[in-house]
Amino acid sequence: MTEHSVSSDKKVAANQANSKKSSGPRNTTSTRYNSTMHGLLTELDNADGYRQMICRLDEAYLLEIKLYR
Repeated sequence: MTEHSVSSDKKVAANQANSKKSSGPRNTTSTRYNSTMHGLLTELDNADGYRQMICRLDEAYLLEIKLYR
C-alpha cells in the first residue's frame, strides 16, 4: 500500500499559477464535434432522443405504479 503525500504550499502555489496560464482552447471550432466522431453522444444530446427517453421513463413509471397497487 502506498502512502499519499500532501502537497507542499510551494507546490500548490506553483500548480495554481500554472493553471492560470491556460484557460483551455480559445477556438473550439475544430474540436466541437469530437464526441460525435468518437461515438460518445447519447440520446440526451439531441432533442428527439431526449423526448423519447422521457416518454420511456414515463411509461416505465406508470407500469411500476400499476404493479404495486
